[in-house]
Amino acid sequence: MATFTMSPCEKVLLTFSEFEISTTQAVDFDKTIGGALAYDARQLLIMATTQRQVLVDGLTYEGSRVDPRNVIKGVDAYESTIWRITHSMEASAEANIILHQPLIFSWTSALSAKPKPSENQVLVFEVACILVVKALAHHNLAKDLAGSELHEPKYAEAAKELKIAAGILDYVGKFLLPKWISPPSNKPPEVQIPVVNCLSIMFLGMAQRITIAKAISTNAPKSLIAKLFIGAAHLYERALSTLKQLDQSDFEALTPSIFAELKILPSILKGLANKYYGMHFFANEKYADGTAYLSLARTMLHSIDYTATTLQTFKPKVQVETIEVEKLFNQYNDDLNTVYFEAMTMSDQLLPIQEQIMAKLIPFELQTQSSVSFAEKNSSTNSNSSTSKATTLTAPPGTDPDVFRNLPREVQEDVIAQYQGTVL
Repeated sequence: MATFTMSPCEKVLLTFSEFEISTTQAVDFDKTIGGALAYDARQLLIMATTQRQVLVDGLTYEGSRVDPRNVIKGVDAYESTIWRITHSMEASAEANIILHQPLIFSWTSALSAKPKPSENQVLVFEVACILVVKALAHHNLAKDLAGSELHEPKYAEAAKELKIAAGILDYVGKFLLPKWISPPSNKPPEVQIPVVNCLSIMFLGMAQRITIAKAISTNAPKSLIAKLFIGAAHLYERALSTLKQLDQSDFEALTPSIFAELKILPSILKGLANKYYGMHFFANEKYADGTAYLSLARTMLHSIDYTATTLQTFKPKVQVETIEVEKLFNQYNDDLNTVYFEAMTMSDQLLPIQEQIMAKLIPFELQTQSSVSFAEKNSSTNSNSSTSKATTLTAPPGTDPDVFRNLPREVQEDVIAQYQGTVL
């Protein structure tokens, strides 16, 4: 069996934290929404209840890690159903919908430093929460596919999962959440637009990192690798800038385990960009420039602050890479002084490294669903716009009254018509 080896730089690039997954409580749509509904409306509610319970089960594996594949599968099955209910409720806005109890969606945030359940009765809240959960599951699946120091990464598959996640979050942040009229001020992070948009950009930054790791493993041109590093750094800077649109209290309430990375990764990525750009120039006999870029890389990597406990997974890997950069700089500097007899280029005279971003999100959109009526089948609106109940139909002779009473209105009418046809 071939032995797989990973360079220190690749280890840094493929280090990803894992997101916790939000949890939720069961919802029984069928028991909550009452009235004599049409058959297709009632079946839609029964289906939503079943599908949501499957999702709840997938989110709550006791004592073991939640399998992101099960989460994705659960949301895939449920999302079109709840989206259809959302459209149907909007189309039935004038109907007198009977609720036996409040229709409450409860989600416990995975992005809060101090998670607590958040309850809301708005369907947009429910749809947004499940889509964010799905996006985070795609991220965690990408982390699995990115491999480890013992298993070769599945570069293309991992990057694709992150691009899917970015597309989902882009849809939630730019289309879905703006539809929410008068949201509460104490929203969980999963439904705060700056957080969702930040994660979308951040996941593209992660996909870009995987692209760089693949480029390094295939000995791509070092100048290209340097530009890809700068592109990734700029994505992380954009993500952090987007997150800072939050109010200070909301920003401080976020879990530090993920977002602390946004503060250090631009420096790490820029440091590594300078390393590869320096190697490119040195290989092309521009020794003074090459050494100067290595000097910048050395300075940037030495200046990183790892005081946040959440950054300890990065620290040893970056420190190994920093030692590699230090050795390379010393080698270049010695050659510059003893072989080429040149002075190192001043940093302000170096050309800036241009960015190249290859990670693009995969667009996502909830498809338009046909609506069903949630108005009672035996209700009508008179000319004074008041709602009155239609006359209760009586079971014809030979028909069980209890069975007849529970049939949909149109079926009752068919039974009566058939009976009348046999006696006329």
